[in-house]
Amino acid sequence: MTEEGRSVLVTVGTTSFDELVGSIAEENFMKELVAKGYTRLVLQIGKGDEARVPQSIAGLTVDHYSLKPSIKIDMQQASLIISHG
Repeated sequence: MTEEGRSVLVTVGTTSFDELVGSIAEENFMKELVAKGYTRLVLQIGKGDEARVPQSIAGLTVDHYSLKPSIKIDMQQASLIISHG
């Protein structure tokens, strides 16, 4: 868990999964995260479309990146991890 509060990591791997990112970007979903006590949303979007990444809303900071050598730290800091199956 991060010092700022509970965080959610959404990871799509090395490909793209714009439908998943788009679902996460829904205002009602993001408001529900805030209601559940989450304060940070981190999106690893792979080769996905950055235009699908949501803006931060009151109570929820949104960060994103395409790829990086390891997401181990992000996974360790996350209270919840969402991925495709």
